[in-house]
Amino acid sequence: MEMAGFEIIVETSTDPTGGDGVRHDKFSEWQTVTAPAHHVIVKDSVHVYEESANGDSHRIELDFSDPVKVFGTITQPQTIKARAYALGPSGYWSGRGWIQAKVTGEFEGPLPNV
Repeated sequence: MEMAGFEIIVETSTDPTGGDGVRHDKFSEWQTVTAPAHHVIVKDSVHVYEESANGDSHRIELDFSDPVKVFGTITQPQTIKARAYALGPSGYWSGRGWIQAKVTGEFEGPLPNV
């Protein structure tokens, strides 16, 4: 079976926390990767690498969909979506929140039943 990889870059940045102390938050748009025909995403191969971040909270959200039976009752997804979330820092005039990250993983296939 052939193994090939994918990479998703996700990032977002908030408006700065100003003199009133109000923090801002922001989600990025979803970035989607779908496995090639007759392939699946190996869910255990997916890793998130945070490259840069600031603020009181930041994270990467993943969503797997389109599961396919690959052996017996074992399933693997055909689609992955990723998005970033950031919350600005607390305090006054404390700057913006952000996150930049990379999501990587492997495809497996071709599979006869997919």
